[in-house]
Amino acid sequence: MKNIYILLLMLLVLSCNSEKETQLTSETFFKTGTIRISGEIKNYTKEDDKTLFFREFNILTGVTVVVPVKINEEGVFEKVLTIHNPHEIRITFMNQEILLLVNHLDDLNLIIDAKKKKAIIISGKGSVRNNIMQQYNLLSKSFKRNYIRKVSGKSFNEILNEYAKVRKSLDSISKSVLAKIKPEITLLNWLEADKVALRNYDLIQYSIMNESSPESFLSNKNIISKKEINNISYFSNRSYNDDLFNNYLGCVIKENRNIFSKVNDELKKENYKKGIELLSDSIFKNHKGLAKDILLFRFFEQMTRPTFVEVIGKKVDEDKLKKEYLKNVENEFVKSVLLGKTSDAPNSLSVDKDGSGDIISYLLDKHKNKVLYVDISATWCGPCIAELPYSVSLHDKLSDKDIVFVYLFAESKKKDWEKLSQKYKLKGENLFISDYQYNLLLSTYGINNGFPQYFTIDKNKKIKKNANRPSSNSIKNDLLQLL
Repeated sequence: MKNIYILLLMLLVLSCNSEKETQLTSETFFKTGTIRISGEIKNYTKEDDKTLFFREFNILTGVTVVVPVKINEEGVFEKVLTIHNPHEIRITFMNQEILLLVNHLDDLNLIIDAKKKKAIIISGKGSVRNNIMQQYNLLSKSFKRNYIRKVSGKSFNEILNEYAKVRKSLDSISKSVLAKIKPEITLLNWLEADKVALRNYDLIQYSIMNESSPESFLSNKNIISKKEINNISYFSNRSYNDDLFNNYLGCVIKENRNIFSKVNDELKKENYKKGIELLSDSIFKNHKGLAKDILLFRFFEQMTRPTFVEVIGKKVDEDKLKKEYLKNVENEFVKSVLLGKTSDAPNSLSVDKDGSGDIISYLLDKHKNKVLYVDISATWCGPCIAELPYSVSLHDKLSDKDIVFVYLFAESKKKDWEKLSQKYKLKGENLFISDYQYNLLLSTYGINNGFPQYFTIDKNKKIKKNANRPSSNSIKNDLLQLL
């Protein structure tokens, strides 16, 4: 009996040591590792989807990469993924979505019921973290929903008061799900970031709408401090990232309009050194370390896209621009990605021969030797709808050319799509696609998620991503050059 206790103690120590974590640093954040996710679909039938989709958020680029995972005839699946930092993965299957928080060397096994939503069993290395997260998300969902409903259109102080109430409820939920276990640092950071993101979103939106200097306003109210902006331990939570790198950036841009104008002027004069120094040291003065590096990388990508030509009136010299960015970036991984960036060279399309739900294969077969201008939109997306009149006008101007306008509406209601189609009388290929087809499109062709997205396909089946929008002054010539 004594030997059994000793053995159990040894196993416990080994288990604790294997789960031991340290706080992330800018140097270790992008440490490479692999994770394995396998599992089985219960009550699986031949009529069910044959693919799971893993949606990984890339914190550096700000986009979601969709990875397809095949399910065999017995309902079994397995995938080994390379990851660079702790982050969320969303798994979608048959209108179900499972949110996981993965870390290096995780080995998770999932049992999913095809007939019952949220009937999931998680086991394996990393399962404790993820089972706790499932409990927290399930218990906190209604509190978050009520909070969002209550603060809509409210004043700054009213938002703060409502947040104080929901924060108590969320803290209580965290305490209850963590009561019987010592949690990992990754999970603790994710939980705190989730609560902070809930507060930040509405306060940021209020500040952008009502304050002339929203960044300073939030700082003076001690809402978003320099310490919080640069707290990389929160980065594994996607909601927090969206606030920091998208919503809060709106505050920064509004407050620094004059400096942004100077940056563009310097780039127009090809004075890349001065332009990037202004961006790094003036606009992002409150961002330090990894947060600044990520923001600079994202701006580099924006400045090398065709759409930026209309901002400064000319195309930037990508090599010279990259050289100046590298001087202002510290993280070695971000530097290596910058160095590997190439000019806007088109990628070859890999056509799925049997179709199997691949909408692009279907369109290429139908419109051989023609140019495709593809618009991926949603019926609830304001910017998408705003582009439709321009698209209709552009189509009329190019109606005698071998150019097919393709509208793919995703993540929308079919009734809304039908109303929209009737209103704008969209010509060409106007298609309502399922969530499965949308995920397959993103994963097969490496298209970014989000709406709207535009890309072109030439007669040789070459894809060019991030094409100009229909309202762009240059899109007409862009399309004619592909003929």
